Amino acid sequence: MQDSLPSFARRPLVGLAAFFLAGTAVGLHGAEFPKTIFLTGVICAFGALLWRAWGRNPERASAGVVRTGAINAALFLLAWAAASPGLRGISTHPPAGVSIGARGDATGVVIGDPDMLPEQQRGLITWRVPFRIEQWRVPGGGWVDVNVPVMGWWKIFEDRRAPGYGERFLLREVRWPAASGTGVALVPRSPAISAYNRQIHYLTDGHGSALRAWCYTARIRAADHLVDGIEAFPEEAGIQQALMLGYRQRLSDRVADLGATTGTLHIFAISGSHVAIIAGIFVFLLRVLVIPRWRWVLFLAPMLVVYTLATGAAASAVRACIMAILCFLGPAVGRRPDGASALAAAAMLIVAWDPTQLVDVGFVLSFVVVAGLVGLYPLFLEPLRAWIAPDPLMVVPETTLVRVGRAFAGALCSLLALSLAAWFASLPLTAYYFQRFTPITIIANLVVVPLAFLMVLSGCLSILIGSCSHLLAEIFNYASVALIRVFVMITEWLSHVPLANMTVERPALWWMAVYYLMLVLISARAWARCGPEVSGQPITGVEI
Repeated sequence: MQDSLPSFARRPLVGLAAFFLAGTAVGLHGAEFPKTIFLTGVICAFGALLWRAWGRNPERASAGVVRTGAINAALFLLAWAAASPGLRGISTHPPAGVSIGARGDATGVVIGDPDMLPEQQRGLITWRVPFRIEQWRVPGGGWVDVNVPVMGWWKIFEDRRAPGYGERFLLREVRWPAASGTGVALVPRSPAISAYNRQIHYLTDGHGSALRAWCYTARIRAADHLVDGIEAFPEEAGIQQALMLGYRQRLSDRVADLGATTGTLHIFAISGSHVAIIAGIFVFLLRVLVIPRWRWVLFLAPMLVVYTLATGAAASAVRACIMAILCFLGPAVGRRPDGASALAAAAMLIVAWDPTQLVDVGFVLSFVVVAGLVGLYPLFLEPLRAWIAPDPLMVVPETTLVRVGRAFAGALCSLLALSLAAWFASLPLTAYYFQRFTPITIIANLVVVPLAFLMVLSGCLSILIGSCSHLLAEIFNYASVALIRVFVMITEWLSHVPLANMTVERPALWWMAVYYLMLVLISARAWARCGPEVSGQPITGVEI
Protein backbone atom coordinates (compact mmCIF):
# COMPACT_ATOMS: atom_id res chain seq x y z
CA MET A 1 0.00 0.00 0.00
CA GLN A 2 2.79 2.42 0.84
CA ASP A 3 4.45 1.92 -2.53
CA SER A 4 1.32 3.25 -4.22
CA LEU A 5 1.79 6.64 -2.58
CA PRO A 6 3.46 9.43 -4.53
CA SER A 7 7.17 9.64 -3.84
CA PHE A 8 6.91 13.19 -2.50
CA ALA A 9 4.32 12.02 0.07
CA ARG A 10 6.60 9.38 1.60
CA ARG A 11 8.85 11.87 3.32
CA PRO A 12 9.02 12.18 7.13
CA LEU A 13 9.88 15.88 6.96
CA VAL A 14 6.70 16.61 5.01
CA GLY A 15 4.50 15.24 7.80
CA LEU A 16 6.53 16.94 10.52
CA ALA A 17 6.31 20.24 8.67
CA ALA A 18 2.52 19.91 8.40
CA PHE A 19 2.15 19.53 12.18
CA PHE A 20 4.67 22.29 12.87
CA LEU A 21 2.91 24.76 10.58
CA ALA A 22 -0.48 23.82 12.01
CA GLY A 23 0.76 24.52 15.53
CA THR A 24 2.20 27.84 14.41
CA ALA A 25 -1.12 28.83 12.85
CA VAL A 26 -2.98 28.05 16.07
CA GLY A 27 -0.47 30.06 18.12
CA LEU A 28 -0.63 33.08 15.82
CA HIS A 29 -4.41 33.15 15.97
CA GLY A 30 -4.32 33.14 19.77
CA ALA A 31 -6.31 29.94 20.28
CA GLU A 32 -7.27 29.17 23.87
CA PHE A 33 -5.55 26.30 25.62
CA PRO A 34 -8.48 23.83 25.69
CA LYS A 35 -9.11 24.33 21.99
CA THR A 36 -5.47 23.72 21.27
CA ILE A 37 -5.43 20.47 23.21
CA PHE A 38 -8.59 19.35 21.43
CA LEU A 39 -7.16 20.20 18.03
CA THR A 40 -3.93 18.40 18.93
CA GLY A 41 -5.87 15.26 19.77
CA VAL A 42 -7.80 15.42 16.50
CA ILE A 43 -4.62 15.84 14.46
CA CYS A 44 -2.83 13.02 16.29
CA ALA A 45 -5.82 10.72 15.81
CA PHE A 46 -5.95 11.55 12.13
CA GLY A 47 -2.21 10.92 11.81
CA ALA A 48 -2.59 7.56 13.57
CA LEU A 49 -5.36 6.53 11.18
CA LEU A 50 -3.24 7.43 8.17
CA TRP A 51 -0.30 5.52 9.63
CA ARG A 52 -2.41 2.39 10.04
CA ALA A 53 -3.96 2.76 6.61
CA TRP A 54 -0.66 3.24 4.81
CA GLY A 55 1.62 1.10 6.98
CA ARG A 56 3.15 -2.06 5.54
CA ASN A 57 2.08 -4.13 8.54
CA PRO A 58 -0.73 -2.45 10.53
CA GLU A 59 -0.82 -5.21 13.17
CA ARG A 60 2.75 -4.38 14.24
CA ALA A 61 2.46 -0.64 13.81
CA SER A 62 1.02 0.20 17.25
CA ALA A 63 4.39 1.17 18.70
CA GLY A 64 5.12 3.28 15.65
CA VAL A 65 1.74 4.99 15.90
CA VAL A 66 2.36 5.95 19.52
CA ARG A 67 5.87 7.18 18.78
CA THR A 68 4.81 9.16 15.71
CA GLY A 69 1.78 10.62 17.46
CA ALA A 70 3.90 11.72 20.42
CA ILE A 71 6.48 13.37 18.16
CA ASN A 72 3.82 15.13 16.12
CA ALA A 73 1.93 16.29 19.22
CA ALA A 74 5.12 17.60 20.81
CA LEU A 75 6.09 19.41 17.63
CA PHE A 76 2.61 20.87 17.32
CA LEU A 77 2.61 22.20 20.90
CA LEU A 78 6.17 23.50 20.59
CA ALA A 79 5.24 25.44 17.45
CA TRP A 80 2.08 26.76 19.12
CA ALA A 81 4.08 28.00 22.11
CA ALA A 82 6.82 29.52 19.93
CA ALA A 83 4.22 31.42 17.87
CA SER A 84 2.62 33.00 20.93
CA PRO A 85 3.38 36.74 20.80
CA GLY A 86 3.75 36.89 24.57
CA LEU A 87 6.37 34.15 24.67
CA ARG A 88 8.30 35.82 21.84
CA GLY A 89 8.33 39.10 23.72
CA ILE A 90 6.59 41.00 20.92
CA SER A 91 4.02 43.60 21.93
CA THR A 92 0.70 43.41 20.14
CA HIS A 93 -1.00 46.14 22.20
CA PRO A 94 0.11 49.64 23.17
CA PRO A 95 1.35 50.26 26.73
CA ALA A 96 -1.14 51.01 29.48
CA GLY A 97 -2.63 54.44 29.08
CA VAL A 98 -1.79 54.67 25.37
CA SER A 99 -4.38 54.15 22.66
CA ILE A 100 -3.77 53.22 19.03
CA GLY A 101 -3.13 56.41 17.07
CA ALA A 102 -2.08 58.42 20.15
CA ARG A 103 0.95 60.63 19.73
CA GLY A 104 4.14 60.20 21.68
CA ASP A 105 7.93 59.87 21.51
CA ALA A 106 9.59 56.62 20.53
CA THR A 107 13.11 55.24 20.32
CA GLY A 108 14.10 52.27 18.22
CA VAL A 109 16.54 50.64 15.84
CA VAL A 110 16.56 50.16 12.08
CA ILE A 111 16.36 46.38 11.63
CA GLY A 112 16.63 46.12 7.84
CA ASP A 113 18.05 47.80 4.78
CA PRO A 114 16.19 51.10 4.18
CA ASP A 115 14.92 51.56 0.64
CA MET A 116 14.71 54.97 -1.03
CA LEU A 117 11.56 55.35 -3.10
CA PRO A 118 12.03 56.75 -6.62
CA GLU A 119 9.60 59.66 -6.40
CA GLN A 120 10.74 62.89 -4.74
CA GLN A 121 8.61 65.88 -3.80
CA ARG A 122 9.85 69.39 -2.97
CA GLY A 123 13.29 68.27 -1.93
CA LEU A 124 12.03 65.41 0.25
CA ILE A 125 13.00 61.78 -0.13
CA THR A 126 10.66 59.04 1.06
CA TRP A 127 12.40 56.13 2.77
CA ARG A 128 10.90 52.74 3.54
CA VAL A 129 12.58 51.81 6.83
CA PRO A 130 12.17 48.46 8.66
CA PHE A 131 12.11 49.68 12.26
CA ARG A 132 11.67 48.22 15.75
CA ILE A 133 10.21 50.44 18.46
CA GLU A 134 12.05 49.67 21.70
CA GLN A 135 10.76 52.38 24.04
CA TRP A 136 7.69 54.60 24.15
CA ARG A 137 7.19 57.66 26.29
CA VAL A 138 3.89 57.44 28.15
CA PRO A 139 2.09 60.82 28.32
CA GLY A 140 2.84 62.41 31.69
CA GLY A 141 5.24 59.62 32.59
CA GLY A 142 8.53 58.02 31.73
CA TRP A 143 9.75 55.60 29.11
CA VAL A 144 8.19 52.14 28.79
CA ASP A 145 10.02 49.20 27.20
CA VAL A 146 8.19 47.72 24.21
CA ASN A 147 9.13 45.51 21.27
CA VAL A 148 7.08 46.40 18.20
CA PRO A 149 8.46 45.79 14.69
CA VAL A 150 6.94 48.25 12.23
CA MET A 151 7.48 49.54 8.72
CA GLY A 152 8.49 53.18 8.80
CA TRP A 153 7.67 55.67 6.05
CA TRP A 154 10.04 58.56 6.57
CA LYS A 155 10.20 61.79 4.59
CA ILE A 156 13.67 63.33 4.89
CA PHE A 157 15.26 66.37 3.22
CA GLU A 158 17.83 65.57 0.57
CA ASP A 159 20.67 67.25 2.48
CA ARG A 160 20.22 65.01 5.53
CA ARG A 161 22.04 61.72 6.04
CA ALA A 162 20.20 58.60 4.92
CA PRO A 163 19.06 56.11 7.58
CA GLY A 164 21.11 52.92 7.81
CA TYR A 165 20.85 49.45 9.26
CA GLY A 166 21.64 49.20 12.98
CA GLU A 167 21.17 52.92 13.65
CA ARG A 168 19.13 54.12 16.61
CA PHE A 169 16.69 57.00 16.23
CA LEU A 170 14.40 59.12 18.36
CA LEU A 171 11.01 59.81 16.76
CA ARG A 172 9.14 62.74 18.31
CA GLU A 173 5.36 63.13 18.35
CA VAL A 174 4.57 60.14 16.15
CA ARG A 175 1.38 58.11 16.28
CA TRP A 176 1.32 54.68 17.88
CA PRO A 177 0.98 52.23 14.95
CA ALA A 178 -2.04 50.03 14.45
CA ALA A 179 -1.54 46.64 16.10
CA SER A 180 -0.51 43.80 13.81
CA GLY A 181 -3.17 41.14 13.43
CA THR A 182 -3.52 38.02 11.33
CA GLY A 183 -7.31 37.87 11.57
CA VAL A 184 -9.00 34.76 10.28
CA ALA A 185 -7.67 35.05 6.76
CA LEU A 186 -4.31 34.97 5.04
CA VAL A 187 -3.55 38.69 4.78
CA PRO A 188 -1.84 40.25 7.81
CA ARG A 189 -2.09 43.92 8.65
CA SER A 190 1.44 45.26 8.98
CA PRO A 191 1.81 48.09 11.49
CA ALA A 192 3.31 51.22 9.99
CA ILE A 193 4.65 54.42 11.44
CA SER A 194 5.07 57.69 9.55
CA ALA A 195 7.58 60.42 10.40
CA TYR A 196 8.52 63.77 8.90
CA ASN A 197 11.98 65.29 8.68
CA ARG A 198 11.82 67.33 11.90
CA GLN A 199 10.48 64.35 13.88
CA ILE A 200 13.48 62.10 13.13
CA HIS A 201 16.60 62.47 15.30
CA TYR A 202 19.69 60.28 14.91
CA LEU A 203 21.16 58.89 18.14
CA THR A 204 23.80 56.18 17.69
CA ASP A 205 24.75 53.34 15.36
CA GLY A 206 26.26 49.86 15.56
CA HIS A 207 23.21 48.17 17.12
CA GLY A 208 22.78 45.45 14.50
CA SER A 209 24.54 42.33 13.32
CA ALA A 210 27.97 42.94 11.80
CA LEU A 211 27.28 40.30 9.14
CA ARG A 212 24.01 41.87 8.07
CA ALA A 213 25.57 45.32 8.06
CA TRP A 214 28.31 44.06 5.74
CA CYS A 215 25.72 42.37 3.50
CA TYR A 216 23.64 45.52 3.22
CA THR A 217 26.73 47.56 2.40
CA ALA A 218 27.54 45.08 -0.34
CA ARG A 219 23.95 45.37 -1.56
CA ILE A 220 24.29 49.15 -1.92
CA ARG A 221 27.55 48.75 -3.85
CA ALA A 222 25.98 46.14 -6.11
CA ALA A 223 23.07 48.49 -6.79
CA ASP A 224 25.56 51.14 -7.86
CA HIS A 225 27.25 48.68 -10.26
CA LEU A 226 23.89 47.92 -11.87
CA VAL A 227 23.43 51.55 -12.92
CA ASP A 228 26.96 52.16 -14.24
CA GLY A 229 26.61 53.81 -17.62
CA ILE A 230 22.81 53.65 -17.74
CA GLU A 231 21.95 56.63 -15.56
CA ALA A 232 19.92 58.00 -18.48
CA PHE A 233 17.56 55.01 -18.22
CA PRO A 234 16.11 55.30 -14.68
CA GLU A 235 13.15 52.99 -15.32
CA GLU A 236 15.34 50.18 -16.68
CA ALA A 237 17.86 50.69 -13.88
CA GLY A 238 15.09 50.43 -11.27
CA ILE A 239 13.79 47.24 -12.86
CA GLN A 240 17.26 45.67 -12.82
CA GLN A 241 17.82 46.64 -9.18
CA ALA A 242 14.42 45.17 -8.24
CA LEU A 243 15.14 42.00 -10.20
CA MET A 244 18.64 41.41 -8.85
CA LEU A 245 18.60 42.85 -5.33
CA GLY A 246 14.97 42.84 -4.24
CA TYR A 247 14.41 46.61 -4.38
CA ARG A 248 10.75 46.14 -5.30
CA GLN A 249 9.88 49.74 -4.40
CA ARG A 250 12.02 50.99 -7.30
CA LEU A 251 9.72 49.49 -9.90
CA SER A 252 7.78 52.12 -11.78
CA ASP A 253 4.00 52.02 -11.46
CA ARG A 254 3.70 51.16 -15.14
CA VAL A 255 5.92 48.09 -14.92
CA ALA A 256 4.30 46.96 -11.67
CA ASP A 257 0.85 47.20 -13.27
CA LEU A 258 2.02 45.27 -16.35
CA GLY A 259 3.47 42.54 -14.14
CA ALA A 260 0.28 42.27 -12.11
CA THR A 261 -1.91 42.26 -15.23
CA THR A 262 0.05 39.51 -16.98
CA GLY A 263 0.89 37.54 -13.82
CA THR A 264 4.64 37.99 -14.34
CA LEU A 265 5.37 40.07 -11.25
CA HIS A 266 6.83 36.95 -9.64
CA ILE A 267 10.10 37.34 -11.57
CA PHE A 268 10.99 40.29 -9.34
CA ALA A 269 10.97 38.10 -6.22
CA ILE A 270 14.42 36.78 -5.33
CA SER A 271 13.84 33.05 -5.73
CA GLY A 272 15.16 29.82 -7.18
CA SER A 273 16.20 31.21 -10.55
CA HIS A 274 18.43 33.82 -8.93
CA VAL A 275 19.97 31.29 -6.57
CA ALA A 276 20.43 28.80 -9.43
CA ILE A 277 22.32 31.31 -11.58
CA ILE A 278 24.51 32.48 -8.69
CA ALA A 279 25.23 28.87 -7.74
CA GLY A 280 25.81 27.92 -11.38
CA ILE A 281 28.50 30.56 -11.82
CA PHE A 282 30.34 29.37 -8.72
CA VAL A 283 29.84 25.71 -9.65
CA PHE A 284 31.59 26.46 -12.95
CA LEU A 285 34.52 27.93 -11.03
CA LEU A 286 34.62 24.95 -8.68
CA ARG A 287 34.69 22.59 -11.65
CA VAL A 288 37.56 24.54 -13.18
CA LEU A 289 39.46 24.30 -9.89
CA VAL A 290 38.72 20.54 -9.77
CA ILE A 291 37.05 20.74 -6.35
CA PRO A 292 35.32 17.44 -5.42
CA ARG A 293 31.53 17.60 -5.63
CA TRP A 294 31.03 16.64 -2.00
CA ARG A 295 32.99 19.76 -0.95
CA TRP A 296 30.96 22.20 -3.03
CA VAL A 297 28.58 22.94 -0.18
CA LEU A 298 31.47 24.33 1.90
CA PHE A 299 31.97 27.08 -0.68
CA LEU A 300 28.42 27.55 -1.92
CA ALA A 301 26.59 27.70 1.42
CA PRO A 302 28.35 30.86 2.75
CA MET A 303 28.02 32.59 -0.63
CA LEU A 304 24.29 31.82 -0.89
CA VAL A 305 23.67 32.97 2.70
CA VAL A 306 25.44 36.28 2.05
CA TYR A 307 23.46 36.84 -1.17
CA THR A 308 20.19 36.05 0.60
CA LEU A 309 20.91 38.45 3.45
CA ALA A 310 22.08 41.14 1.05
CA THR A 311 18.84 41.00 -0.94
CA GLY A 312 16.70 41.56 2.14
CA ALA A 313 16.10 37.93 3.18
CA ALA A 314 12.60 37.73 1.69
CA ALA A 315 10.71 34.48 2.24
CA SER A 316 11.19 33.30 -1.35
CA ALA A 317 14.92 34.05 -1.20
CA VAL A 318 15.40 32.26 2.13
CA ARG A 319 13.39 29.30 0.87
CA ALA A 320 15.49 29.01 -2.28
CA CYS A 321 18.72 29.40 -0.28
CA ILE A 322 17.84 26.67 2.22
CA MET A 323 16.66 24.28 -0.49
CA ALA A 324 19.79 24.87 -2.55
CA ILE A 325 22.08 24.29 0.43
CA LEU A 326 20.25 21.07 1.32
CA CYS A 327 20.50 19.83 -2.26
CA PHE A 328 24.23 20.59 -2.42
CA LEU A 329 24.61 18.97 1.00
CA GLY A 330 23.29 15.70 -0.43
CA PRO A 331 26.58 14.48 -1.98
CA ALA A 332 28.46 15.33 1.23
CA VAL A 333 26.22 13.00 3.29
CA GLY A 334 25.59 10.41 0.58
CA ARG A 335 21.97 11.36 -0.16
CA ARG A 336 20.18 12.28 -3.37
CA PRO A 337 18.52 15.72 -3.58
CA ASP A 338 14.82 15.65 -2.72
CA GLY A 339 12.70 18.70 -3.47
CA ALA A 340 9.77 17.84 -1.19
CA SER A 341 11.95 17.25 1.89
CA ALA A 342 14.03 20.35 1.19
CA LEU A 343 10.84 22.43 0.85
CA ALA A 344 9.48 21.07 4.15
CA ALA A 345 12.76 21.75 5.94
CA ALA A 346 12.87 25.30 4.55
CA ALA A 347 9.32 25.99 5.73
CA MET A 348 10.06 24.75 9.24
CA LEU A 349 13.30 26.71 9.57
CA ILE A 350 11.78 29.97 8.31
CA VAL A 351 8.69 29.72 10.51
CA ALA A 352 10.76 28.66 13.53
CA TRP A 353 12.90 31.78 13.10
CA ASP A 354 9.92 34.09 12.53
CA PRO A 355 6.44 32.56 13.11
CA THR A 356 4.71 35.58 11.54
CA GLN A 357 6.10 34.52 8.17
CA LEU A 358 3.31 31.94 8.04
CA VAL A 359 0.79 34.70 7.29
CA ASP A 360 3.11 36.71 5.04
CA VAL A 361 1.90 36.98 1.44
CA GLY A 362 5.36 36.27 0.02
CA PHE A 363 5.80 33.18 2.19
CA VAL A 364 2.40 31.73 1.30
CA LEU A 365 2.76 32.34 -2.44
CA SER A 366 6.34 31.08 -2.59
CA PHE A 367 5.78 27.82 -0.75
CA VAL A 368 2.41 26.99 -2.29
CA VAL A 369 3.70 27.55 -5.81
CA VAL A 370 6.86 25.52 -5.21
CA ALA A 371 4.82 22.73 -3.61
CA GLY A 372 2.68 22.78 -6.75
CA LEU A 373 5.79 22.51 -8.91
CA VAL A 374 7.07 19.55 -6.90
CA GLY A 375 3.77 17.70 -7.16
CA LEU A 376 2.43 18.77 -10.55
CA TYR A 377 5.37 19.57 -12.82
CA PRO A 378 6.37 15.95 -13.57
CA LEU A 379 2.73 15.02 -14.19
CA PHE A 380 2.34 17.78 -16.79
CA LEU A 381 5.76 17.16 -18.31
CA GLU A 382 5.34 13.44 -19.01
CA PRO A 383 2.39 13.69 -21.47
CA LEU A 384 3.92 16.75 -23.15
CA ARG A 385 7.19 14.94 -23.78
CA ALA A 386 5.32 11.90 -25.03
CA TRP A 387 3.94 14.02 -27.89
CA ILE A 388 7.42 14.93 -29.14
CA ALA A 389 9.21 11.67 -28.34
CA PRO A 390 10.95 10.06 -31.36
CA ASP A 391 9.40 7.02 -32.94
CA PRO A 392 11.14 3.96 -31.40
CA LEU A 393 10.51 1.98 -34.62
CA MET A 394 12.23 4.55 -36.84
CA VAL A 395 15.13 3.02 -38.77
CA VAL A 396 16.55 6.09 -40.53
CA PRO A 397 18.55 8.32 -38.14
CA GLU A 398 17.17 11.78 -37.55
CA THR A 399 18.81 14.74 -39.21
CA THR A 400 20.58 17.41 -37.22
CA LEU A 401 17.77 19.86 -37.90
CA VAL A 402 15.18 17.45 -36.52
CA ARG A 403 17.25 16.79 -33.39
CA VAL A 404 17.67 20.52 -32.77
CA GLY A 405 13.94 21.05 -33.28
CA ARG A 406 13.13 18.22 -30.89
CA ALA A 407 15.49 19.69 -28.25
CA PHE A 408 13.82 23.10 -28.65
CA ALA A 409 10.38 21.50 -28.36
CA GLY A 410 11.53 19.66 -25.24
CA ALA A 411 12.63 22.91 -23.61
CA LEU A 412 9.32 24.51 -24.58
CA CYS A 413 7.41 21.58 -23.07
CA SER A 414 9.39 21.91 -19.85
CA LEU A 415 8.54 25.63 -19.64
CA LEU A 416 4.88 24.92 -20.40
CA ALA A 417 4.74 22.24 -17.69
CA LEU A 418 6.30 24.65 -15.18
CA SER A 419 3.88 27.40 -16.15
CA LEU A 420 0.84 25.13 -15.89
CA ALA A 421 1.91 23.73 -12.51
CA ALA A 422 2.59 27.19 -11.07
CA TRP A 423 -0.68 28.60 -12.46
CA PHE A 424 -2.87 25.84 -11.04
CA ALA A 425 -1.10 26.04 -7.67
CA SER A 426 -1.42 29.82 -7.39
CA LEU A 427 -4.88 30.28 -8.95
CA PRO A 428 -6.90 30.70 -5.69
CA LEU A 429 -4.15 32.74 -4.01
CA THR A 430 -3.96 35.16 -6.93
CA ALA A 431 -7.71 35.65 -6.72
CA TYR A 432 -7.58 36.05 -2.94
CA TYR A 433 -4.66 38.46 -2.63
CA PHE A 434 -4.99 40.46 -5.84
CA GLN A 435 -8.60 39.77 -6.97
CA ARG A 436 -7.31 38.79 -10.40
CA PHE A 437 -7.79 35.88 -12.79
CA THR A 438 -4.91 35.85 -15.30
CA PRO A 439 -5.02 32.97 -17.80
CA ILE A 440 -2.51 34.86 -19.95
CA THR A 441 0.13 33.96 -17.35
CA ILE A 442 0.47 30.47 -18.85
CA ILE A 443 1.56 31.94 -22.18
CA ALA A 444 3.46 34.89 -20.73
CA ASN A 445 5.76 32.67 -18.69
CA LEU A 446 6.91 30.87 -21.83
CA VAL A 447 8.58 34.10 -22.95
CA VAL A 448 9.17 35.98 -19.71
CA VAL A 449 10.96 33.20 -17.79
CA PRO A 450 13.76 32.80 -20.40
CA LEU A 451 14.04 36.59 -20.61
CA ALA A 452 14.26 36.83 -16.82
CA PHE A 453 17.01 34.21 -16.85
CA LEU A 454 19.05 36.30 -19.31
CA MET A 455 18.37 39.49 -17.34
CA VAL A 456 19.51 37.86 -14.08
CA LEU A 457 22.59 36.40 -15.78
CA SER A 458 23.52 39.80 -17.20
CA GLY A 459 22.98 41.42 -13.80
CA CYS A 460 25.12 38.82 -12.03
CA LEU A 461 27.98 39.36 -14.47
CA SER A 462 27.65 43.13 -14.05
CA ILE A 463 27.91 42.85 -10.26
CA LEU A 464 30.76 40.32 -10.28
CA ILE A 465 32.81 42.06 -12.97
CA GLY A 466 31.82 45.62 -12.08
CA SER A 467 34.18 45.67 -9.11
CA CYS A 468 37.08 45.03 -11.51
CA SER A 469 36.08 46.83 -14.71
CA HIS A 470 33.50 49.60 -15.06
CA LEU A 471 33.65 49.25 -18.85
CA LEU A 472 32.56 45.61 -18.76
CA ALA A 473 29.90 46.47 -16.18
CA GLU A 474 28.49 49.09 -18.56
CA ILE A 475 28.43 46.56 -21.41
CA PHE A 476 26.39 44.09 -19.37
CA ASN A 477 24.15 46.89 -18.10
CA TYR A 478 23.36 47.98 -21.64
CA ALA A 479 22.56 44.36 -22.47
CA SER A 480 20.19 44.38 -19.50
CA VAL A 481 18.52 47.56 -20.79
CA ALA A 482 17.86 45.86 -24.14
CA LEU A 483 16.43 42.75 -22.47
CA ILE A 484 14.29 44.81 -20.10
CA ARG A 485 12.81 46.79 -22.99
CA VAL A 486 11.91 43.55 -24.75
CA PHE A 487 10.29 42.34 -21.53
CA VAL A 488 8.26 45.54 -21.14
CA MET A 489 7.21 45.45 -24.80
CA ILE A 490 6.03 41.82 -24.59
CA THR A 491 4.14 42.27 -21.31
CA GLU A 492 2.52 45.45 -22.62
CA TRP A 493 1.33 43.58 -25.73
CA LEU A 494 0.08 40.62 -23.68
CA SER A 495 -1.82 42.91 -21.32
CA HIS A 496 -4.06 43.96 -24.24
CA VAL A 497 -5.01 40.42 -25.24
CA PRO A 498 -8.81 39.95 -24.76
CA LEU A 499 -9.70 38.14 -21.50
CA ALA A 500 -6.01 38.07 -20.54
CA ASN A 501 -6.77 39.54 -17.14
CA MET A 502 -10.07 39.72 -15.29
CA THR A 503 -11.02 41.21 -11.95
CA VAL A 504 -12.80 38.73 -9.67
CA GLU A 505 -14.22 38.77 -6.18
CA ARG A 506 -12.12 37.45 -3.33
CA PRO A 507 -12.97 33.73 -2.92
CA ALA A 508 -14.11 32.31 0.38
CA LEU A 509 -11.57 30.39 2.43
CA TRP A 510 -13.68 27.23 2.38
CA TRP A 511 -13.69 27.33 -1.43
CA MET A 512 -9.90 27.61 -1.45
CA ALA A 513 -9.63 24.68 0.96
CA VAL A 514 -11.85 22.53 -1.27
CA TYR A 515 -9.83 23.51 -4.35
CA TYR A 516 -6.49 22.54 -2.80
CA LEU A 517 -7.94 19.34 -1.33
CA MET A 518 -9.16 18.32 -4.77
CA LEU A 519 -5.82 19.26 -6.31
CA VAL A 520 -3.96 17.12 -3.78
CA LEU A 521 -6.27 14.15 -4.29
CA ILE A 522 -6.07 14.37 -8.08
CA SER A 523 -2.28 14.72 -8.09
CA ALA A 524 -1.90 11.87 -5.57
CA ARG A 525 -4.05 9.64 -7.78
CA ALA A 526 -2.02 10.60 -10.84
CA TRP A 527 1.25 9.90 -9.03
CA ALA A 528 -0.04 6.52 -7.90
CA ARG A 529 -0.79 5.60 -11.51
CA CYS A 530 2.21 7.02 -13.34
CA GLY A 531 4.72 7.69 -10.59
CA PRO A 532 7.35 5.24 -11.92
CA GLU A 533 7.16 6.83 -15.37
CA VAL A 534 7.70 10.39 -14.11
CA SER A 535 10.18 9.64 -11.34
CA GLY A 536 13.00 10.42 -13.73
CA GLN A 537 12.07 14.12 -13.91
CA PRO A 538 12.29 15.41 -10.33
CA ILE A 539 12.66 19.07 -9.52
CA THR A 540 15.50 19.88 -7.20
CA GLY A 541 15.69 22.79 -4.83
CA VAL A 542 18.12 24.66 -7.07
CA GLU A 543 15.74 24.58 -10.03
CA ILE A 544 12.86 26.05 -8.01
